[in-house]
Amino acid sequence: MGIYPSQFDELSIKDIYDQYEEFSKLMLQIPEHIQIIINPGQHDAVRWADPQPAVSEKYLPDLHKAKNIHLVGSPSWIEIEGLKVLVYHGAAYHDLYASITGLNPTNPSKAMIELLKKRDIMPSYGLNQPYVPEKKDFMIIKEEPDFFLSGDMHHKDYGSYRGTTAISNGCFQGRTDYQKKLGHVPTPGIAITVNLKSRNIFERNFYKGEDNG
Repeated sequence: MGIYPSQFDELSIKDIYDQYEEFSKLMLQIPEHIQIIINPGQHDAVRWADPQPAVSEKYLPDLHKAKNIHLVGSPSWIEIEGLKVLVYHGAAYHDLYASITGLNPTNPSKAMIELLKKRDIMPSYGLNQPYVPEKKDFMIIKEEPDFFLSGDMHHKDYGSYRGTTAISNGCFQGRTDYQKKLGHVPTPGIAITVNLKSRNIFERNFYKGEDNG
């Protein structure tokens, strides 16, 4: 809600509680033997500043009760089949795009690799993305992740750096009028699957629209 100008007029569900309720219904249709990890972004009902806490039970009571659904903060470290996975939504990338030549939203994995090189998810301070100091700095990359997963730009992309596979997810929302004004082309409906043994990446396209980049 209120993410970009006139967005409210484009929403089919305008109340944030109703939005989360519909989201919960969709998530609960997934079989229980599948483990689901949900981390927030700057458009969720949590603080905008990084690091972000998990979406609270106030908004997602049914998902908090589900045994196969895990709500985590952003960033978070997760272990999957013995592999270390760093998950971060990606709000801080906007500052990278604005400050480093050669980085842009159509290749978000390059921004992710830049952060892996710096060993810090938020190497700058005082720019557009706010930061809340904690006793522990959750933005520092103290270990070498096997996978670095992210999103934010609605554009799928992937790459690798010194043994770490960086994957930026796409989205399930078509191109908005606001994105057209910015010249941004999302990649909706493309699900990325990874073979954890070989690190091979596969794409499945579930989108039938015309604006899939």
